[in-house]
Amino acid sequence: MIYQQLAPVKVHSRGYANTISEKMLNASIIELNAILADVIAYQLDYDLKMQKHAPRRAGGRDYR
Repeated sequence: MIYQQLAPVKVHSRGYANTISEKMLNASIIELNAILADVIAYQLDYDLKMQKHAPRRAGGRDYR
């Protein structure tokens, strides 16, 4: 489940995704649940920022 949520995050923040992946290696179930919540919150925050300040577009494509 976390990897599914982490995939879109990795597109715009490879460093954050790598840090989360390292944390997951030795995490307990409780810690994994907290990591999942953090990843979801990060993605929602990013999506909200993109709605307010969309990236520049060229030729109908964005740079995300």
